[in-house]
Amino acid sequence: MTVVHYAKQQAISCMERLEAAAKIVGFDEVLKARVQLIMAVTVEALQKATMMSSA
Repeated sequence: MTVVHYAKQQAISCMERLEAAAKIVGFDEVLKARVQLIMAVTVEALQKATMMSSA
């Protein structure tokens, strides 16, 4: 298992947990926005890591 593959798995797992927590707790709009921002940054980082590893 490569480092990038492991990082992807961890990030996906983290995003799934964030979504589940948001559903359970019923976050207000501010917290939902924060979760979306974290997810967007994570996805962007994964895309960059994927591009770098395949280059």
